[in-house]
Amino acid sequence: MIFEMAGSSLSPNSATIVVGAIQLFGSWLSTMLMERAGRRPLLLISCIGMLVCHWILASFLYLQYKSYDVSSFGWIPLLALSVYCVVYCIGMGPAPFIVASEVFSPDIAALASTVNMIVLFFSAFVVVKVFPLLIAVLGMYGCFFFLGGCCGLTFLFTFFLVPETKGRSVESIIDELNGTPGQFNDKGYVKAALESEKNLQSSNV
Repeated sequence: MIFEMAGSSLSPNSATIVVGAIQLFGSWLSTMLMERAGRRPLLLISCIGMLVCHWILASFLYLQYKSYDVSSFGWIPLLALSVYCVVYCIGMGPAPFIVASEVFSPDIAALASTVNMIVLFFSAFVVVKVFPLLIAVLGMYGCFFFLGGCCGLTFLFTFFLVPETKGRSVESIIDELNGTPGQFNDKGYVKAALESEKNLQSSNV
C-alpha cells in the first residue's frame, strides 16, 4: 500500500522482496549492536525512530487527503518505511524478548515467556481487528498519528521503567525494579564483595 501511495512502479511481489531485504539488513544490524550498545538504548532509539516514521507517513497522507500535490515527494514514504523496518529490527523487534528472558529468574522464565507470547499474539489479533475501525474513524493519516503516539508512550514506559539487563544478574535487575539499592545492585554488589573479602581476610588473621 505504501509503495502504491508513493507512486512506485514496483509490483507487489517486488515490493515484498525489497521490504524483506531491508528487514534482513535490520536483523543483521541488531546482532551487531545488541551486545555492544545494550538493550535499553536500542529500545529507546527504536521507539523514537518508529514514532518519527509514523508521523512522517501520517503527514504525507494528511497532505494527500487535503489534495496537496505531493507527487514530487513520493520518495518520502518509501524512506520512512525503510527506516521504520530498520529501527524496528534493531530494537522493538528482538529486544523485548531478550529483556524478558533476562529479567525473570530461571524457575519462572518459561512461564513468563509463555505469558509474554500469549499477550503478544492477542495484541496482534486486536490490532488486526481494530485497524479497519480506526481507519473509518480517524482516517489513514489519523491511524499513523495514533500509532506514533503509541510509540511515544512506549518510549516513556521504557525510559522510566525498563532497566538495562545486559551483563547483569537477575538479583541486581530485580533490586533496581524494586527501587531498593541493596547489595545486589551494580555498585552495591561490588562493595559487598569487597567487604566480604576483607572480612574473610580479617578472620584468617
